[in-house]
Amino acid sequence: VKVYWIMLNNSNVKLCKSIENLDHKLQVLMKSDVRIRHQAVPLPTLPSAFIDIMPVKSIEELDIVENYLSEQNKDNINYKEELKSFLLMKHGYHSSFSTAIREVINCCFDYKLLSKFSYKGKTKR
Repeated sequence: VKVYWIMLNNSNVKLCKSIENLDHKLQVLMKSDVRIRHQAVPLPTLPSAFIDIMPVKSIEELDIVENYLSEQNKDNINYKEELKSFLLMKHGYHSSFSTAIREVINCCFDYKLLSKFSYKGKTKR
């Protein structure tokens, strides 16, 4: 019985060691994946219509962006989708949802212009 117990214990030790080795290798792979993940994602490109406008710095530029994204513009769906994918690729990696929202707002608007609006979107003037 003692010999059987020693043999069983040795096989359990070997199994535990192999699992530890696999776990260590998996951890190394996951660390390297985190390091190169940003390199694997394509670089975000701002849609051509918004290149000189973003971040919006004045009310006039805001009107231009609203016209691009309004229903009267025939390419509004394309502009919306391109802008959404740009913002998602550029700021979607944040772990916190509130941080991602803050970064997207900072990317789209200059603070001086944004301070003229309230939370509901009405101007303070």
